[in-house]
Amino acid sequence: MAILIKDCSDPRLAEAIDSSWFEPFRIWGSTPYAQAYEDEYLKRMDFGYPNNYNGVFFARLTDKNIEEKINESLSHFRKRGLAMRWWVGPTSEPADLGNHLEAHGFVHTVAMPGMAVELDSINENLESIGFGRSI
Repeated sequence: MAILIKDCSDPRLAEAIDSSWFEPFRIWGSTPYAQAYEDEYLKRMDFGYPNNYNGVFFARLTDKNIEEKINESLSHFRKRGLAMRWWVGPTSEPADLGNHLEAHGFVHTVAMPGMAVELDSINENLESIGFGRSI
């Protein structure tokens, strides 16, 4: 379920950004070969063919289930012969999730920023910044 944040000082902002990574893929992945998986601990997307977006998008793992969930996700993609990524965001748990993933062969590759803006603060005159002009 999407979280609607109206104020950028809301402490749930990082959670909304983290969980929003998965939402477009759930829609784009509604093909017969795609598989979206969600439980209370993670969100995983498998498009059924090789691409850079197969993987885990959101994880809140515990000390009791971290190995099981990492192995379960790796096994899923290995069975389908697909490479995968695991996105780790500011609300990912546990805090040392990256270390656990590296122990399973994952390599940290790139940091991707999340963005937010208070809509009331946007200048409504977009022509002043170069948008909406006729040439």
